[in-house]
Amino acid sequence: MEIQYFAGDQVSILVSDYVAGGSLLDLANMYKLKSGKTMKQPLVVYFALQMLEIVQAMHECFFMPDNSVALQLIDFGCSIDMTLFPPNTTFTRRVTTENFVCCEMLDERPWSYHTDLFCIAATVHVLLFDTYIKLRKQDGLWSITQRDLLNQQCGPANLAPIMSMLAESLKGGDLYTEIRYIMNLLKNR
Repeated sequence: MEIQYFAGDQVSILVSDYVAGGSLLDLANMYKLKSGKTMKQPLVVYFALQMLEIVQAMHECFFMPDNSVALQLIDFGCSIDMTLFPPNTTFTRRVTTENFVCCEMLDERPWSYHTDLFCIAATVHVLLFDTYIKLRKQDGLWSITQRDLLNQQCGPANLAPIMSMLAESLKGGDLYTEIRYIMNLLKNR
């Protein structure tokens, strides 16, 4: 897949090839329709790792034609080219995409890369539980698992601990069986 990047004074454009096949949500719905269950954890972890690799590449502006990933990001509705701003720039505008608003936005605190990791966590939640993530604030803290890993306070997120934890959880699992199942689903078998 070829990825091209164009930058101007006040705009950045990322162009990639069209890839047919539907969205990850389409795949999750197909999986549930055929099996009667949500995706198994090893498959969701695999997709989470793929999403983290994509986000890490975006944060590092590291796109190469030979970077091979199974997923492709298709919606950049709230993307910000951080290279156009001074280091440690933060924002305060709140996005309005229900169930995909990070804790910093809900608290009206400055945010930068926080929204990326929160949206990955929200997507993983949908894949695992077939429902959108719901946050609840109690005693000044938002109820979300792995808060220490997901709510880093400045700069591009250090994704290594999250990716390492997820990769470790795949060891000895039935990931390849699940990938074969998904491939058969996509081929209507």
